[in-house]
This record gives sequence, structure tokens and C-alpha cells, in this order.
Amino acid sequence: MRLSTMHALGLSFILIACSPGSEPGADMPDAQSAPWEISRNALLGPFHADLPLTVDALEAALPDFSARLEQRSVEGEAYDVVVLSHEVGGAPVFEVSASWQSQSLADVKIYEAGHIAGLRADIGDSFSASGFEPADCFSGMEEMSGRVSCMDERYPGLIYWFDPSPYDGPDGEIPPISVLNDANLFMMHWHADPR
Repeated sequence: MRLSTMHALGLSFILIACSPGSEPGADMPDAQSAPWEISRNALLGPFHADLPLTVDALEAALPDFSARLEQRSVEGEAYDVVVLSHEVGGAPVFEVSASWQSQSLADVKIYEAGHIAGLRADIGDSFSASGFEPADCFSGMEEMSGRVSCMDERYPGLIYWFDPSPYDGPDGEIPPISVLNDANLFMMHWHADPR
């Protein structure tokens, strides 16, 4: 039952709907005016569902960042991502991937604090400081096993990922609150509107 609930919630966060009659990118804020707002039109700063997933397009949208193409894999299936960092070859600040149907943006992983306004927590914050309750969260699976994801009802499509390391409890279970409170927010995963 919990697995079915988690899958249903996961799908609901991926299926974000744009407002009818709105132009894609119409209320897109300036890329350099971080922290960005998450808008009703499935926009996150310069990121939106119609942004092409190319190094050139992402460097144009975020000129203060260096972009590079890398490959990731899930369950043996390889896929491309564009990694944005402060310097060539630097640590990822954003990791952007495409929808499986097209080469338009599907989601953004955020690894650095200070880029999104109005959050419950930011990168580096503890679970206890976030205000989440264990009931708001789910245990990670597969490559995210051992980690905990939490959803903020104010921002459909945004998932907060906490790492309770070095805790090594049973797979598929959220750690006890005494462990979870010290878990750090290491990544946020924002899903654009898949068209």
C-alpha cells in the first residue's frame, strides 16, 4: 500500500499542469535574479519546459555558469544530462535532464543553496530545521536507497532529498526521528511540466 501511495504521489508531482492560455516563459524571471520563485506556469527562474536541453541553450539562459554534457544511468539505461557549475569541470550546481519523449527540459536537480525563494529548507539544512514531519516523507528506492524524500504541498513538483548518513537501517524504511532530525538536505529535485 505504501509503495502504491508513493508511486501515485511521485506521478502527481511529475504531472504539473500549466495554466490554460498562458505563454510558455511569459512570466519567466531574469536568470540572474536568484533566488528564483517557482511560478504557476511551471517555471523555476530560467528553467521551463520549453527550454532545449543543450549546452548552448543552458549557457545562454545562465551565462554565469559553465555547462557540460554528461551521461547518467538508471537501471542500466543511459541518458544525457547537462551539468551547470561555477567553473569549467566544477562541482554541479544544477543537473538538468530531458523528458523521455523529447529533448525539452523535464527536471532540474539543485545542489547549492540560495537559488529558490520561499523554501521550507535549503541545501545544507537539517531535517529538524525544515519543519517536515516523517509523515510528509518517503524512503528512497534504487539509487536513492537510504535517503528520504519530502514533498512541500505549496510547490508541486519540488522534492527535498535528505541524507541520514551514516545511518544504515533497513531498506525501504524511514529512519527513526532521532536519526532523521540530523539528516542534511543535499539535493532538491524540481520537475518541469511535461507536455
